[in-house]
Order: sequence, then structure tokens, then C-alpha cells
Amino acid sequence: MAEIAKLRAKQTINNALYHRNRPNMTLVYNLLLNSKVLIWRKSGSWNGPYCLLAVENEICCIQLPSGPTSFRSTSIKPYFWPKNTYNVKLDKLEATAKPDKPEATAELDKLEAPLPTLEVP
Repeated sequence: MAEIAKLRAKQTINNALYHRNRPNMTLVYNLLLNSKVLIWRKSGSWNGPYCLLAVENEICCIQLPSGPTSFRSTSIKPYFWPKNTYNVKLDKLEATAKPDKPEATAELDKLEAPLPTLEVP
């Protein structure tokens, strides 16, 4: 029972510090323009990725399909690509199309017309 009280007190202190100090937004402010970001929606999920157009004070301008839209920086987070995206091995890739086989091949000795030559004056 004492452990539960200790954990609950720790959680309460962490919640109070979080609300007092606010989330760390330096990741959003350090992003380059046209970086991919996710947006927190009222539906309770992160949507995106969308392009970051501008950051001014607490407002971030994001390019949505409906046009540029402003959001508070607290509802934006950077979109990080999964690490396994770049670790695809070439032997695991499958070819989607087979190469065409040539119907006829031309041999250099059997050309019908001679090649033109340049005359130097």
C-alpha cells in the first residue's frame, strides 16, 4: 500500500511540473522550413505528415491539402522517418517487370548500306 502511495505522489509531482514548465518545444522551433510535421487533432490522434511553412512565436503555419493553416506550436511535433526505411537490402527487392527480349539483333558485318564518311578538304 505504501508503494502505491509513493507512485501516486511521484505521478502527481510529474504532472504538476509538466503543466508548470510546459512541453519542450525546441524541436519544433529548430525545424527547417518544408520539414515534415505531425498535427494533433481534437479526434485524439496525430495526423500527417504535412509541410511546415513558417514559425512565428507560438504559431506554426502548416501546408494542408485545403491550404495553409495556422496551429499553435504545442499541437505540432516533428515527423521522424522510421530507421528501417533506409535499411532496405537490395537482394530483398523484387523486380516488378521482366526485361524484354530483343526480337532480332543486328550484326556489324551484315549492314546493308555502308556508313557515311566525312571528307576532309
